[in-house]
Amino acid sequence: MSNPFEIPETMRDFAMQSMQQARKAFDDYISAAQKAAEDMSGSGTAAQDSVKRLQEETMAFAEANVTASFELAQRIVKARDPQEMVRIQQEYLQQQMAAFADQSRRLAEIAASGTGPSKPR
Repeated sequence: MSNPFEIPETMRDFAMQSMQQARKAFDDYISAAQKAAEDMSGSGTAAQDSVKRLQEETMAFAEANVTASFELAQRIVKARDPQEMVRIQQEYLQQQMAAFADQSRRLAEIAASGTGPSKPR
């Protein structure tokens, strides 16, 4: 007899397909946003350059955070039962708390220095 709490394979497959479509749409959006930002950039003052670097870093953080969310969704879709889903979500929350702390620290450094971000690690 199968586990009554097990998530059916067809449901996981459907969720995975939907998530992949959403991921492609997001990737297309990010590409278009980056292209638009590049098209708008030109020569500017040091302050404008600093703001541009801050925007680029913020965009990179947003992309990394959404990527982590998609990875979470993929892992949850593959989960076999609610307990595994909870464990996966707890791991994600711990990782994201650390990422947000690092991102906040880096943005504060950029704002304090006014010289822009260092290259992502």
